[in-house]
Amino acid sequence: MEIISIGQKIKRARIYGGYTLKDICGDKISVSKLSCIENDKIKPEPWIMEFIAEKLDMDYDYLNKDVDKQILEHLDEISKRNDKDEIVKGRKEILKACMEFGLSDIAYLVMHELFSGYVEDKKFNQCRSLIKEYYDLSVKYKKDKYIYYEDVGDYILAVKEYMQAYNYYSHALKSLRDEKDDPKKEMDLLCKILECNIRENNTLDDDIVNELLSIRSKSADEELSLKTYSILGLYYKVVGEVEKYNQIISYINTNDLIDKERCLLDIAYNLRDLKRYKNALEILDIIASEVNTVSIESIILKTEVLYLDAQYKDALEYADKVLNESILSNDEDEIEMIYYLKAKIYIILGNLQKAEIYFNISLDFIKRLNNKEGIVTRYMEMGELYYKIGDFKEGSKCFDAALKTKNKYNIV
Repeated sequence: MEIISIGQKIKRARIYGGYTLKDICGDKISVSKLSCIENDKIKPEPWIMEFIAEKLDMDYDYLNKDVDKQILEHLDEISKRNDKDEIVKGRKEILKACMEFGLSDIAYLVMHELFSGYVEDKKFNQCRSLIKEYYDLSVKYKKDKYIYYEDVGDYILAVKEYMQAYNYYSHALKSLRDEKDDPKKEMDLLCKILECNIRENNTLDDDIVNELLSIRSKSADEELSLKTYSILGLYYKVVGEVEKYNQIISYINTNDLIDKERCLLDIAYNLRDLKRYKNALEILDIIASEVNTVSIESIILKTEVLYLDAQYKDALEYADKVLNESILSNDEDEIEMIYYLKAKIYIILGNLQKAEIYFNISLDFIKRLNNKEGIVTRYMEMGELYYKIGDFKEGSKCFDAALKTKNKYNIV
């Protein structure tokens, strides 16, 4: 990818054509002015670009396409790529170009895409390495500071530093309210603040709850209702307020305007993260009974929670059920996860030979998915498995492969 300024285009074409500054300028432009244009000190007027385009036999539209337009075109092209690594590589190149040409507004938005992508993929070392640069960009850009605070909050929440995440989300909410009226984003941030409260000390701030309900009551947005009732349902379940919890669940089940399964799944995921496995299974049972067509995602989550709750035989039964459906849908992420869970279950059940088979299948899929961190994790766990079996040679090979993968892709 090459991004060059208008001045650089003119200078390249002039030198390639064997012209001096004076040859191009004639009596129309001063030599000093053209020199400034070529060195990007001033921007040429349209008539000058038309004159130069004609003199150098250049396409005017090409010449008139400045750095910001080129960068936006490249961003659009990058967003259409299928390979995640190629997307990241492209965003890094764009970010570098933005910094070189002083385009802090575009750089800020590209940094947001890069950072939030790392959070989503759980690449936390990369997140840490970008925080200072991200902050500096947020100061330069001066607008939408809440984006920086929310992204860093998401990262800190993902690494389970709940009160720090709470502080970042609070800063994000204040910055948002200082800059614009955006009820949907306000509600999103309020839900995240409440989630931090719950995870840290099982409490909710009544003022924030009332704010959340007030905003929701003024909006018919389905997504806002989903988030609100997911977080309140979680809270009432955790603190044991049975009546209020039942009211929330009843509302979710009888309201056709919201995605019932998505709302209940959000509660179940949070309960799983809080290690309240039996409560999570209760929610998943409600999904099974109330939702017409249960998604594969729900069945995978139930398999995982059964495994975490030490209900290994039931977990295997669900794993086989979801594996068949995942194979039919050809979803390789889901297939890999199920084979991985089966391997973990068979280790606990003491069937190390079956565990070895499923670990190898899982590794094959995760290599095809190009998940570098996942490859390292699988190799490490397979190394431990081989040591348990007594096959130290294969175990050493796995540990060596994990180390080589970490070093090759700079995984910490």
